[in-house]
Amino acid sequence: MLTKLPNRLLILDHLLQAMHEALRSGDKIVVMFLDFDGFKQVNDSCGHDAGDAILREVACRLTQVIRLEDTAARIGGDEFILVLNNIKKRNVVERIGKDIIHLINQPVVFNQLSLKVGVSIGVSCFPADGNDADSLINVADSAMYQVKQSGKNRMLMTCVIND
Repeated sequence: MLTKLPNRLLILDHLLQAMHEALRSGDKIVVMFLDFDGFKQVNDSCGHDAGDAILREVACRLTQVIRLEDTAARIGGDEFILVLNNIKKRNVVERIGKDIIHLINQPVVFNQLSLKVGVSIGVSCFPADGNDADSLINVADSAMYQVKQSGKNRMLMTCVIND
């Protein structure tokens, strides 16, 4: 309700539908797992209302970046999943990732405070990284944790998409 984005159950359903369509079309599906950098510090120092303001604003920004055929969902806390459909070229995924990082890095103004978080993004692809939704999400989640361990605020793709 807070972000007006689908929850985990709805994104899983959308991902399953996208995978079935991709099997027919031969296109790739990309799963992006996003986790904010510095979100806990905002919540701890400025309060949960400030954290909620960030979540609402980021949800709005994500919907501006993704294409109409894609889906963004908040799966809990400061974790989001994006499902990108009909991917034919790596540069589409790279552009969306760069746009997400840029937009999330922009400050959110709340009660005259300028709040800033970053984002770490892990990316997996169907069918290369798994044949089911849980596998794709787990691979993207693992890639996101690799990003967090190696410096944060960037994106890591586990799969190869030829241009």
